[in-house]
Order: sequence, then structure tokens, then C-alpha cells
Amino acid sequence: MKILFITSSRIGDAILSTGALNLLIENNPESKITIACGKAASSIFEETPNIEKIIIMNKKKYSLHWLELWIKVLPNFWDIVIDLRSSAISYLIFTKSKKIFTKKLSNVHQLVSLSLLFNLHEPLAPHIYISEKNKIIADHLMPKNKKIIAIAPTANWGGKQWPAENFIKFISKISGRDGIIKNSIVALFGLPEEMHMIRPLIDYLSNIEHINLIGKTNILDVYACMEKCICFVGNDSGLMHLAAASNIPTLGLFGPSPEKVYAPWGENCAWVRTERSFKEIISLPNYNYKSQKSYMYDLKVEVVEKAFIDLLGKNEKK
Repeated sequence: MKILFITSSRIGDAILSTGALNLLIENNPESKITIACGKAASSIFEETPNIEKIIIMNKKKYSLHWLELWIKVLPNFWDIVIDLRSSAISYLIFTKSKKIFTKKLSNVHQLVSLSLLFNLHEPLAPHIYISEKNKIIADHLMPKNKKIIAIAPTANWGGKQWPAENFIKFISKISGRDGIIKNSIVALFGLPEEMHMIRPLIDYLSNIEHINLIGKTNILDVYACMEKCICFVGNDSGLMHLAAASNIPTLGLFGPSPEKVYAPWGENCAWVRTERSFKEIISLPNYNYKSQKSYMYDLKVEVVEKAFIDLLGKNEKK
């Protein structure tokens, strides 16, 4: 059985789609699956079973990347086509069965919307596959007998990024000898091209024990490292969804993005947002989605600290 699975170019959305992919694998254990996605998201699927090919879609003018994909997949006859991008090419592919994601609901979590595509009452939680090699790398990178707090201080857009100065204040309260989690250290996760946005935080941490994994691992290694952390705090990002998928307590920080749609998913997860709602932020007279200016300044450190304590307390009671 041949399955074509078209998913997002964005890491976060691609991670959210892995539950649907896992359902296909479980229901069709002998299938051969082709994934079509963007380059950034492609490494998420490297250890997923049943994957025959990953087609990387590089965005081009006039949406020519869709034409290129159509040319690549047209010669095949597909038993199942799953299109989570609502693309036109899915209507032009020979297949026995197709499901095209066209019902993204407002103010409803993305996973709930996805579950409707498969006529399910329960959302499909993300499912990431890793190898023994990923686990060995994590063993090497993450010190044993340490309480490690995962921190993701960057985002794919500066507008969604809590100021580095706030992360400094927050980290000083939760970690170290006298922190909320006593004798804990933090591990930083992110992309190397984002480091300049958090230079004050990098400088602050240079004087205390910490682990800087920014740009030093691939995404599956990061997942294996996160499994060794006791909790995660970070901006709305792919790393936030990766942490939630690893089943560690995950606190997501929200501003100019809708938490009702993209909150970290799972019983171990929570979110906190700015004083202003998503709608209030994007309705500001000077709102500019192309700007790298943070819209997260009114998310107070004390608010995040309380949400962090509440999340830890909730997980301790389980």
C-alpha cells in the first residue's frame, strides 16, 4: 500500500501532524509512505517507520513548488493521499482514497481540527520516533544526576519572543542552589541564527552552570535530550510542541498567536499569555507581522513564575 502524506513546512505544525501519521502506520503496517514537507520539518520524520521517501518542498514564486510536487507524485498510483495543506494538487492525483484538511476551525485547537479529518472524537496526540543513536547522543550531552530545566527563549518570529531580560529574571528565580527547583540547571534550545536575539541571556548564563544546545543538535537529538529534562518553558514554537510530545511538563508563553489553537498539547502542559489577548495585539494600530519587535513585554515574570509553580504542583499530584 502506497500512502502520500503532505504536511507542513513549519516545524510546529509538522509535529502536530505526527499523531495522524502514526495512526496511518498503525492501521496500515505494511504501507510505504512518502512524506512531502518543507526542509525545516523534514528531519522530524527521519526515524519514522514505513517511510519510503521524503520529498522536500522548497517554496518558490507563483507557488511553483506545488507544480514540482505534482510532477514528482503524478506517475504513482496512491492508495491513500492525506493532504494537510489543502493543496489543489490532491484533487489531481490518482488515488483510491483521499483526505484533504479544509476544516481548520477558529478558536479550536489544531489537533481537534485534525481529528475531524479522520472522524475521531479524541485528538491524535503527536508521536515522535527516535533511534538508539539519538538516545546515545542525548546521554552524552545531558549530564546525569542533574535536574535540568529546558528553556527555549527564541521563536521563528521576534514578535512571539519573550524578552531575553525576562528570561534572565525568570531563570534566576527557578534554578540554581536557591531556586524554585533547588540545585537545578537550565538547558538552552534553539537555532544558531536566533542566538543574536538572546545575547543578554547567553552572556548571563556564561557565569553560571548551564547547557547550551543551541545549534548543536538535530531535532530528534533535541527530542531525546528533552526527555531527560524535568520540565520545559518556552515561547510558542516548534520546540514547545516537541517538548509537549516528549511528555515532560511544558509551559508555553503566548502573545501574538492564539493559544486556543496552538497551546502545547497534553495533560502535562499549560500555557500563559500576555495581558492583552491575541485579538487585541493584532488589532493594535502599529501591529506589524513583519517586524521583529516583541509583542510579549506585558507578560510579567511573576505571572510566568506562578504558572510554572502551578504546573509543577499539578504534576506532583499525579
